[in-house]
Amino acid sequence: MTPTEVHKGRITCLRCVGDTVISGGDDREVVSGRECVRFTDARDGRGLSAFTTAPATCMALRTDPARGGADMEGSRYAVSGHADGKAFLWDVVDRRCLHVLDGHHSAVRSVCADRVCAVTGGDDKTCRTWRFADSSVLRDEREQEERVARKASEESDLGSAAYRKGRLGKACKHYSCAIEMVKGLRSAPGDLVARLFCNRAAARLEGGDFEGCVRD
Repeated sequence: MTPTEVHKGRITCLRCVGDTVISGGDDREVVSGRECVRFTDARDGRGLSAFTTAPATCMALRTDPARGGADMEGSRYAVSGHADGKAFLWDVVDRRCLHVLDGHHSAVRSVCADRVCAVTGGDDKTCRTWRFADSSVLRDEREQEERVARKASEESDLGSAAYRKGRLGKACKHYSCAIEMVKGLRSAPGDLVARLFCNRAAARLEGGDFEGCVRD
């Protein structure tokens, strides 16, 4: 069999799903960046796609505890760990990144995964657990957060409209409602959060609620 050069540096880890190989490496810098995660056709060695990441340190497919820890039958997902402390959830069949798992403060050195979660260990002396039922769960969660952020923005606009009309109590209620919404978001837009608290504080101040204004 003819060797195939897949990476621009040493290969550190790889896994295979069907006819697709996902591999991670310590690739050198090229014009497009360090393409440290690559997908290859296992049948003919043809490169399918590449992604720019920090050097890959480890990789795992989901396993099935009921089968003694063997790779989960029919699973299409892989998790890779990287030198910058990030881990990535990949759909190997569609050759795309589904989610970036960002929590370690230094390199990820080990990773394992089952049907519902991944666990990573890093040089920062911590283990992190990342829950993922399947790709649709992650997508649904992201879409739900976007919907909540939009709703919170709408509540903020209603509060601003009430404020302009001098209906300060109603404005505070809208702002408070929006604040409660964004509290549940993992990545609430910083400008929206700041605007909500400032606007509610202004409404409380004009309405004579000095104590509430100070709390904000």
